[in-house]
Amino acid sequence: VVGTAVAVSRLGDPLCWQEASARGHGEAFGFMACCNVPFFGPGGNPACWQEDYNFERCCRTFTNDIELESYVNHTLTRSQESFEEAAKGLAAFMHRVDIERHTLGQRTLRPAEVDLLVTLG
Repeated sequence: VVGTAVAVSRLGDPLCWQEASARGHGEAFGFMACCNVPFFGPGGNPACWQEDYNFERCCRTFTNDIELESYVNHTLTRSQESFEEAAKGLAAFMHRVDIERHTLGQRTLRPAEVDLLVTLG
């Protein structure tokens, strides 16, 4: 879907990365650098975590498809926008969840998704 690229700073808990950026850490402490389970192991990058900033909080995503389906259905039924706008928003959301799940070691990306991640840096 055109226009559904996901900003890396919006992955996981966006507040973790906004607050890290405000503290001057920038991209050094972001979802891709901190939550990469295949690279760092089950707890992500240990250099990223301190006090209230931990893997469980910052790297969260929908853990199962039932929870995800419930969120999507709720969003569609409560939408104040047109169906087309809601569908576009949900497509972007599902793309974000796919990237989160891949980074957390929960799924394998398709080649087009790998290319997108490379272009995002």
